[in-house]
Amino acid sequence: MLADEKEQVRKPKTHVRRVYNPLVYAWVVWLVASLFYSIEYLQRVSPTVMAIPLMRSFHMNAETLSFISSLYFYSYAVAQIPVGLLLDRYGARLLLSLACAVISLGSLLFALSHMLWLLGVARILIGFGSAFAFIGVLKLAASWFPDKRYALMVGLTNSLGVAGAIFGQAPLAKLVEVSGWQTSMIILSVIGFFISLLIWVLILDCPICLLNSHVKKKRQLPKGQLMMALKAIISQPQSWVTAFYAGLMVVPIIAFGELWAVPFLTQQYNLTPVMAANINSAIFIGIGVGGPVNGWLSTHFNQQRSIMLLGNIGAFCSLMLVLYFNLHFVPLLFLLLFIFGFCTSSMLIAFSINKARFPREYNGTVAAFTNIVIVILGAVFQDVIGYILEHWKMTVGQGSYSLADYHLAFIVLPIISLLCLALLFFVDKSHKG
Repeated sequence: MLADEKEQVRKPKTHVRRVYNPLVYAWVVWLVASLFYSIEYLQRVSPTVMAIPLMRSFHMNAETLSFISSLYFYSYAVAQIPVGLLLDRYGARLLLSLACAVISLGSLLFALSHMLWLLGVARILIGFGSAFAFIGVLKLAASWFPDKRYALMVGLTNSLGVAGAIFGQAPLAKLVEVSGWQTSMIILSVIGFFISLLIWVLILDCPICLLNSHVKKKRQLPKGQLMMALKAIISQPQSWVTAFYAGLMVVPIIAFGELWAVPFLTQQYNLTPVMAANINSAIFIGIGVGGPVNGWLSTHFNQQRSIMLLGNIGAFCSLMLVLYFNLHFVPLLFLLLFIFGFCTSSMLIAFSINKARFPREYNGTVAAFTNIVIVILGAVFQDVIGYILEHWKMTVGQGSYSLADYHLAFIVLPIISLLCLALLFFVDKSHKG
């Protein structure tokens, strides 16, 4: 009896969690984290439905608006590599919760801003917090789901993320029309703080945490190997080729769909801002549908290059029809922009290609590297289009742009698509996913 008592004394106390089915809880973790990505994506695209009100409120031109909008992407890009390293070192729960709170704080500051520099600071905060979203979800997906599902999870994650972008079109445009852009941003801030709390309460970094609240998961990368991981990634030429392909594919989405689409569609097709936003949402619906479909096709048929090639051609043709042909038929415009988004989503395969080149413990860092190239290219060309609109315009007046001005500025987009097509042929043919 005494021996039994001594044995009990020697055993450390553990705090056992209620045991959930790991397969079920994996989807809970993914869903909650993806809500963060969704609200982040909504914040990212919000300037397109606020472009005209913002230019009027602050008396700014296209170049200034493009710069303020692009601050999100520059901040996002700067944060990407440390985000990947931090996620690989410390896990997602704490970092995602804090990052979502930072986004919400940035939204609140944006709403209360009365000066341009405060708008810029707010966009920087939103961009910095957003840098954790997509990479954090992919990190959790890699921890909770088997490797064979990774491409599918990337597509599903993107689908839930673009649900936020869809809400950031017609619904947000209507909210801005009714309540004003300041009140709309305050509402988004409140939603963000709520999601931050959900992340803290429900997300666990790894399946073993389901069993014991005091179990600390093994850190995937020792301190000395963090920079080694980054060095291994950036020293691999194919990492750059694949990331630049993905970045060039996304440029038209960031430069057109996320900023200038609504003003352009309003003028080109004589639409109300709400109707133009509704049509523009087809891009994000297409991305949402195309992400998992292209992920499944790439896994099932093992034809990554062919799928990306068809995606590039389809995106190019559909966007050119919308930009340079007078298609005054709303259902056709919606269909073409849906095809554009669907085909562009094929670039998500690039994440799987780059991931497969490196050890599993590099997942967060390699995804961050790919993402940083994407957002930097998007930010640069968003600024380029704003510069062309303002300095090469034929219309007199601040913030006023003719169809000819838009058509001239948007000539950058087909050039980018052709460069992307050429680059695709340099992506490693030997990769089999």
